[in-house]
Amino acid sequence: MNRQRSSAVPLAWLAAGLIAYASLYPFGEWRVSGQSPWHFLSLGWPRYWTVFDRWPT
Repeated sequence: MNRQRSSAVPLAWLAAGLIAYASLYPFGEWRVSGQSPWHFLSLGWPRYWTVFDRWPT
């Protein structure tokens, strides 16, 4: 019998590669701020809330 090849596997690999490549972009312009990585835990609450912050999940 002759089986048809599916394009799902190569497309899944392509999508995974694009996601991995796009997720590396934010690391391009990072700078060392000289603060502890956990410094944000000691900061206060934000002064305002947006609709996105209040959206029920």
